[in-house]
Amino acid sequence: MKLHMTFPSLNRLSRYAVLACAPLAFAACDDDDPNDDNLGVVDTIREALRVEDDYGELEDALDEYELIDRLDDASLSLTLFAPNNAAVEAAELDTIDGDVLGDALAYHVVNAELGVSDIGEGYTLRNTSLAGTGPDGADVSLVITNSGGMIAVNGIAVVDPNVDEVNNGFIHGISGVLFPPSITDFALALEDFSSLESAILAVDESDDFDIAGTLDGAGPFTVFAPVNSALMLPDSLSREQIGEVLQYHVVPGFIRAADVTDSTSVTTAAGAALTVAPGSDGGVTVTDEMGNTFNVVLADVVATNGVIHAIDGVLMPGDQ
Repeated sequence: MKLHMTFPSLNRLSRYAVLACAPLAFAACDDDDPNDDNLGVVDTIREALRVEDDYGELEDALDEYELIDRLDDASLSLTLFAPNNAAVEAAELDTIDGDVLGDALAYHVVNAELGVSDIGEGYTLRNTSLAGTGPDGADVSLVITNSGGMIAVNGIAVVDPNVDEVNNGFIHGISGVLFPPSITDFALALEDFSSLESAILAVDESDDFDIAGTLDGAGPFTVFAPVNSALMLPDSLSREQIGEVLQYHVVPGFIRAADVTDSTSVTTAAGAALTVAPGSDGGVTVTDEMGNTFNVVLADVVATNGVIHAIDGVLMPGDQ
């Protein structure tokens, strides 16, 4: 599993000329819109949205929730993952609670300039303009994935990379509206957890488990999530035993990688012990009751109700 991804960078400032007034004209141009004195000049993300027909619905929503001024600030460095008109209309934003929608819109704005050349193969985690809404006041992660040049944000496809590059950042068009995700939402959205997702859903078909429901709850939880290539369960395990193994990967509480400074025993949702410790390479390791030690290969995917650490193996409680 590769970490940190990149995208190619294209300068599109040259797309925009000042169309309102020809440079050789001697007569002054009429100003049809007194609120938009420089309608033809595109220097900021906000101004770019005004001239891109496919993002008018998003511009209206951002304006309503007073986020447009931030996108018009030329002193900032930002990236907007912009749902196109079809995506905004499909999301029926007028049916969503105002506070929820305001948070969602802020979650589309990354606090850094990310052109396509800045997003490498694998995973890139970024914070957004939605600050402090995770557990303990942490920022909820935005997960950008690059798989062979196919870019997605929390599993939603980037369909128009580098719509614009302007003085204060970039716009990339996406095919859906982002909402701050729970742990379950991340598991459903990120391809490297698809096998884990399938295992959880299969176990939850019984009346004995509701792991997905638990991970969608208030939390907070810390989940050590095996990636697809590592999720290999013995064929001899019953559904109940698989459920216990999956619960063994869930720890009540909020543990970020920076919190792991010493070897520490933690109790899982299954009531068994795990040992988390600093790794020799500066990362984090997790050791199960069978003595197996695995590495955290992607740390600190912060959700609204906890954090996911991707690991390269399956943790087994001592009674399996």
